[in-house]
Amino acid sequence: MTEGNGLRAVVVGAGIGGLSCAVALQRGGAEVTVHERMPELREVGSGLTLWVNAMRALQDIGVADRIAERGAAVGQIDNRTAEGKYLSTIPIREIARKHSAESVSIHRGELQQGLSAELRDGTVRLGSECTGFEQDPKGVTVRFADGSEERADMLIGADGRKSTVCSQLFPTQSRYAGYTCWRSAVELEHPLLDRDVYIQLYGTRSTFGIFPIARGWSWYGTQFAQMDGGGGNGAAWKEEARRAFSGWYGAVQAVIEATPEDAFVRQDIYDRVPIDNWVSDRVAVTGDAAHATTPTLGQGACMAIEDAAVIGRAFSQGMGVQAALQRYQSERMGRANGIVNQAWRHGKLYHGVTPPLRIFRDRVFLRAPKAIVMREVDKLMGYKA
Repeated sequence: MTEGNGLRAVVVGAGIGGLSCAVALQRGGAEVTVHERMPELREVGSGLTLWVNAMRALQDIGVADRIAERGAAVGQIDNRTAEGKYLSTIPIREIARKHSAESVSIHRGELQQGLSAELRDGTVRLGSECTGFEQDPKGVTVRFADGSEERADMLIGADGRKSTVCSQLFPTQSRYAGYTCWRSAVELEHPLLDRDVYIQLYGTRSTFGIFPIARGWSWYGTQFAQMDGGGGNGAAWKEEARRAFSGWYGAVQAVIEATPEDAFVRQDIYDRVPIDNWVSDRVAVTGDAAHATTPTLGQGACMAIEDAAVIGRAFSQGMGVQAALQRYQSERMGRANGIVNQAWRHGKLYHGVTPPLRIFRDRVFLRAPKAIVMREVDKLMGYKA
């Protein structure tokens, strides 16, 4: 731990991006408080994969090994049709060996708890909702719903796609991706599931994924729809998933049936049209607050962690607040906004929204020569923040 550098930072949002940023800043010697509007740290439902690029960023922050202990390493991605017919394999472990960092799948709650455990006691303040801020040449005053205020040298908005911080700074536009998602996590054993393999299945206007986490499996299913879904509950969502993926590969049916109704999550998928400014003097937005993306490339949480590593490094180099935040923006914006747009395009392709796209997806895209595939995967996952 670096000795205190005199920097005082407020982070709004205790999700993956906010906690990662707080850890990076605190380990660099800053005094940090994290304000989270929810009354408890609780991520429900499912897991995610920290691909090689995210684990390299966690190495820079200094917590990769302890986070990896909470998850399961992924060696390869197997692409299959909805019925389970093998299409292709992406040997992710080759990327891992090249860059000395495994890809690790982990339950969202485990990741959140692992990051919060790296912070000093009292850093995270729950039930504390940011309502706005004011800044001047010497600092930022952050306001909260209970009427309290906090003064700091800088403010980091890591409060998601509907960010209060971002909305005060820049106009934004969310867009519905055209598909809905059911997801959860479950403990079971099944002969079609291999602890080293991430399975991705492709159907008509639908996809399904199953991957290992420390205890059991995380899964998600997506289906293209002309209109976004409404409300519901776990029982209704389970029945919807049964119907949506009826007749699919046996492992798909198994994880849906093994998941308790009250563990189902239903989520309509949105991203945000990329914006060209994330920083205003002493205030910056990160993660989904800056570049909310669809999950098609699995990079939402990964990019938030990359953001944190870059911010931590900028301040460790002794820059002033404005210079450090501008460095963060200049290093991150091209990659992050590029991935948002790429994920949007891939969402149409992966779901095969038209017959020609399905033919191209199954016969060309998912069967591309290994050298071409690995070059593109290395661009995405081998990136060093």
